[in-house]
Amino acid sequence: MKDVCIEISKRFEIRFLGIGTEGDHVHFLIQSVPTYSPTKIVTKIKRIIAWEIFQPFHL
Repeated sequence: MKDVCIEISKRFEIRFLGIGTEGDHVHFLIQSVPTYSPTKIVTKIKRIIAWEIFQPFHL
């Protein structure tokens, strides 16, 4: 997942300042440009990470 976050940083103006885990979920501390709303940032990150993690399991 860390590699996916690095790729997200390269493609978009989103910088991951911290990544942590707690139980079965992940916490991100991010920084981005003001043109992205927080909702848009979270949606983009979740969509890309889910795609990259679950892609090998699609038939």
